[in-house]
Amino acid sequence: MSDNGPVKTVKILFVSCELKFSGGEQVLLNLVAQLQTHHQVMVLLRPQSELAKRLVVNPVRCLISPNLRRLSEGGWAFLQSVVRGNWELWQLVHREKIDVVIYNGVGPSIYGSGLNFLSRPQTVIIHHNIQLGKLYALYLKYVPFKSKIVCVSQAVRASIETESNHKRVRIIYNGLAVQPMDYSAKLTNVQVVRIAMAGHITHWKGFHIFLAALQQLQVTQEIQVEILGEAWTRADLLYLEQLKTYVQDHELSDWVQFRGFVPLTEVLPSTHILVHASVEPEPLGLVILEGMQYQCVVIASALGGVPEIIRNGENGFLYAAGNSQQLARILTEILQQLGTPRMRDLIKAGALTVRQQFNLEKQAQTYQELFEDNP
Repeated sequence: MSDNGPVKTVKILFVSCELKFSGGEQVLLNLVAQLQTHHQVMVLLRPQSELAKRLVVNPVRCLISPNLRRLSEGGWAFLQSVVRGNWELWQLVHREKIDVVIYNGVGPSIYGSGLNFLSRPQTVIIHHNIQLGKLYALYLKYVPFKSKIVCVSQAVRASIETESNHKRVRIIYNGLAVQPMDYSAKLTNVQVVRIAMAGHITHWKGFHIFLAALQQLQVTQEIQVEILGEAWTRADLLYLEQLKTYVQDHELSDWVQFRGFVPLTEVLPSTHILVHASVEPEPLGLVILEGMQYQCVVIASALGGVPEIIRNGENGFLYAAGNSQQLARILTEILQQLGTPRMRDLIKAGALTVRQQFNLEKQAQTYQELFEDNP
């Protein structure tokens, strides 16, 4: 991992409060897989965590704590869980002689707030949320704790950095394992154009903008559109039903298929165009990186950390968030030029961007440097 000599092995404890599996948990899963090749890694999770099921395939020790909750669950029970959680975490760190505690998000760090008054272990908060609740935002901005704060993009850093914490804040971009295969040939002699949009089915992800753009398309090719993802809450389920109704009412059923959760590794190798239509700022956009790695033509709304990945017209396309007309124009342009040298060069540039700037080995190496930089 390091070009400067042997890597010092450390004992790392990851802490996550999430039950569902989303981008932040995928980042943790990737990072655990990379770091465990050189370090002893443990993960502390909630009961019924989806992440625990996915860690079964890795030789990682998983611990379960009933004390971990999200702040949104609130109330007296939350305050009690914080007290019990801090005590439980302190005992765990002492018993296992943990060197580094990494909190996957701001919420889990509250359960380790007591560790900030100790010289050991190191504590790191991975911050991957621009739309942060007021209490969490105040906690990050003004509480003068020792924890290092890792932001996954410049946009995330700008949302929380202050004079009191700027020395503790660093940017470490998320990364993907390098994909050795070349998928650029899929743009040659395309018979059916496959377009996909993937993510948590919720309003701010902008699936309705994507469907509105599809409704405006004037195309001659045969196209197939896949909506990938799950609805988690009652509001999300209502939104999903609204999307399905829109597809029926606007006669898009011949194109659009709602597939639920499907691993992207099964879909992206044969997908030609990937759309990312969020109407609120994304911290970075892991699915964008995955689409670029599999050499899809990626179109994304220019919010949050997305412009730190995509150079418009060079390795992907950007459009103004919420503007379905502009999205439709870009889709039309891509469809007209799909098999041209311009598009082949663009998807190769996208894959190169991931390999050079957003690869998992580079991400893990930067964390290693973070562990070693412990004044």
